Amino acid sequence: QVCSLGQVAGGAVVAGGAFYFIFHSRTANVSGIYTFSGAGIGGGGNASGFLNPDDMGIISSPWTQLHLSTPHICGLFSFNTHDLNNTQGRITYTGVGVGGMTYGSMYISAFKWNPLADGYFWSQNLYGAGFGMPGVGGGVLLGLWQFQAETNIRP
Repeated sequence: QVCSLGQVAGGAVVAGGAFYFIFHSRTANVSGIYTFSGAGIGGGGNASGFLNPDDMGIISSPWTQLHLSTPHICGLFSFNTHDLNNTQGRITYTGVGVGGMTYGSMYISAFKWNPLADGYFWSQNLYGAGFGMPGVGGGVLLGLWQFQAETNIRP
């Protein structure tokens, strides 16, 4: 499972951003904090806290499942903390924030230095309501996943 902790992103044609996530493995019963930093194309700006994914219900925990379903083919290869650390990825995002509330859509991918093969997950959806600063933004960024720390935060 994965949870979006927060993000800061923006740009005017050229865009950049930093994103914070927790990945949890039920099998290993461990959670890790990861960052994704990237650059690409986009416009506007947005800073937000966690997103409450729609796939878990209107009012729910901020966790979403890594899944194997079309058209979002995810979890192509099993991975662990060491695999995801320093792995290339892509984030496609849009977000709008008004009055402290935000709504955003985000799709995350991670792959082994070849975006056409060897993916850990492709276009995993993380979208829903959250909290954050006013703003409107969106973009597509290529960047790097990095492990930061183990955590006790669980779904």
